[in-house]
Amino acid sequence: MELDLQIMTSPLSVAAALQDPTPHEGAMVTFVGYVRAMEKGQKIKGLVYEAYASMARKEIERLAREIHLQHPVTFVRLIHRIGKVAVGEAAIVLLVMAGHRSEAFEFVKIMMDRLKVDVPIWKVDVVL
Repeated sequence: MELDLQIMTSPLSVAAALQDPTPHEGAMVTFVGYVRAMEKGQKIKGLVYEAYASMARKEIERLAREIHLQHPVTFVRLIHRIGKVAVGEAAIVLLVMAGHRSEAFEFVKIMMDRLKVDVPIWKVDVVL
């Protein structure tokens, strides 16, 4: 499995993040997480993501290897933004390629669920 992992402070280019890696596989599944206008029932201007970047990187790498054992994929690109992220902007992009769609879908689902629990990246609401 090839892993392309980025934790960045600049705005994400979703189009660039979704460019196909090569070689092409049978399935490519993507997830893009945008900052929504409501959080916990309140209108917000955005979120501030804070991270312990070196530990976050290690934990994401560990999770990817662990999930790969049950759901083998060939390529994972995960880009997570930190710092201020306004409503409507992308906070995370996850692209997964595999020989079959079932592995790719399961990998994305599990990675997103585990990312929120296991990785030291926190969000703080910026209330209107």
